[in-house]
Amino acid sequence: MPTFLNLCRYGKWPVLCLLSAILFLNMSRKQYGSQATSHFCRDTIQPYSLTEWEGLEKKISKQREFLNRSSQRSGDLPLEVRILDSVLINLADLRNSPQKYSLFHVGEGSIGEICYFIDSDIVVFNIHTDDVANFIHETTHGGQFQQGEIVFRRVHRTQEMRNDTAKGTGDDFGNELEAYRWQFAFDKESIAKLNNSLRPATKFEELDVPWLLGLQNGPNGIHIYQPDTLSGVAFSPINIYSDIHAMQAVYRKDCYWFTRPDSLAYRLGNDANYLNFLGKYLNKGYAH
Repeated sequence: MPTFLNLCRYGKWPVLCLLSAILFLNMSRKQYGSQATSHFCRDTIQPYSLTEWEGLEKKISKQREFLNRSSQRSGDLPLEVRILDSVLINLADLRNSPQKYSLFHVGEGSIGEICYFIDSDIVVFNIHTDDVANFIHETTHGGQFQQGEIVFRRVHRTQEMRNDTAKGTGDDFGNELEAYRWQFAFDKESIAKLNNSLRPATKFEELDVPWLLGLQNGPNGIHIYQPDTLSGVAFSPINIYSDIHAMQAVYRKDCYWFTRPDSLAYRLGNDANYLNFLGKYLNKGYAH
């Protein structure tokens, strides 16, 4: 059942799809137990990343159970637990996906990111070694890719380039804030220690756009999420249904969006120069 829950989000019968997905998951768990995910598409995650991926998943599950036990006296399911449930569902969805994924490591002082290796058709999560919070953040963007909120350029910039990589297009304020909130649910300190020229964030409601704009890549460093209207974070929502006007408004410095011959009928999800997950899987628009 590759990415069924995400596909239903854009379907005509969302309730029917959701019920079918829940039934499938319940049947899978009865047959395979708690490791149901591993029995379907183990090779979705590249072999050199699988052991690390599973280890990080186990740490998330352990933290989720700890928070759940700690809250049983009140009888209310904490927001952190509900978010971590969503994190685990997202990770299972990525492992059941027809898209290939892998983990790479970035050095100290570098920020994590998600990118697409064009030649090998692999989406890569670049994270700090053994950093569960960073893993949650970047794989949240993976889920957004599968939901049609982020796409990747799938053509080389020049004929001579090889092993070209592309960063996500359509990554907007809402996408980044969701990733930070999911990260925060696992480890609040991972957020509190970030350099921010405005203020630190110590609770969910403080994770807002002004806080995001204040994030820096080091003390007195550059601001990470200042929109550059070229290739950086988008200041307004972008997804595979965005038209040419939305793309031009967000990426004003990129001439690509101003030279499209099909500008009147343009939709990002139908652009053959960009990898869009739902088009790839459903064979609608562009299928890689």
